[in-house]
Amino acid sequence: MSVRKQARTRPVSTRSIVASQEFARGLEEVRAGRRFNPDNGDWNYERGRAFGFIAPPREVQNDDRISPTVQGHRN
Repeated sequence: MSVRKQARTRPVSTRSIVASQEFARGLEEVRAGRRFNPDNGDWNYERGRAFGFIAPPREVQNDDRISPTVQGHRN
């Protein structure tokens, strides 16, 4: 059995993730009780969905600013 190579990575900030449309879409879908969309392969969509399951209801503000609670959990 051969060992797969690790995927390439790049630095990304918490702010850029939370401010993305796909993060917001994933978060909104979880909070609305919608099922996972397997056709959306964007990492930020998946991050938004994961965040929606673990975060209290109002941790991300609508004007793309990150709440102080989320800012305390930086990369």
